[in-house]
Amino acid sequence: MEVRGEILILIALCAAVTVVPRVLPFLAAAKLRLSPKAAAWLRFLPVSVLSAFLAQLLLPAEGAAPEETAVKLAAALVAAATALKTGNIILTVVCGMLSFALFSALAA
Repeated sequence: MEVRGEILILIALCAAVTVVPRVLPFLAAAKLRLSPKAAAWLRFLPVSVLSAFLAQLLLPAEGAAPEETAVKLAAALVAAATALKTGNIILTVVCGMLSFALFSALAA
């Protein structure tokens, strides 16, 4: 299959537009010195963002089937137990995904 030069240029430009806004803030933040108060405040940011994501995913949506909510909560409990017991993020994600698949199959 032949690829035209314009397509390659378009792909390279799309990649640049995607990468630049993600990399520049990290490069700028590496040189930035924060006060101890600001650094302490920012340490809570990942926890609060993750909590917001989890609340949105786990709380039942309007009109959602009870089985769907139960499956999500059960998988979340398995993932939380794995995280607390092992502290391994990869194992936590794998156990959460596998338990969600298993509970979904059992609920169907």
